[in-house]
Amino acid sequence: MVPSAGMPATGPSSTAMTGRRTGNAWRRPGKTTLLNCLAAAIPASERVVTVEEVFELQVPLPDAVGLQTRQPSLEGTGEIQLRRLVKEALRMRPSRIMG
Repeated sequence: MVPSAGMPATGPSSTAMTGRRTGNAWRRPGKTTLLNCLAAAIPASERVVTVEEVFELQVPLPDAVGLQTRQPSLEGTGEIQLRRLVKEALRMRPSRIMG
């Protein structure tokens, strides 16, 4: 496809080079599936902490801990942000952190 004036090239070649078509690449499907597959390969002797906005990861290990963000209440209190969860996960001294 030949791009017109002011229009970027689109099609298979430009998609292959950039890795995405439009929007944010993090919104594309398959991230959770990939992380679940990678988690299945982690040895059972390791401690894993997952940090998520919504529980989606399924870590099949005996020593796995899941942390989840929380929205503020109607009074505006009780919010738990992802940044805070990452700090708490580091205090748990895990072998791996997934998110």
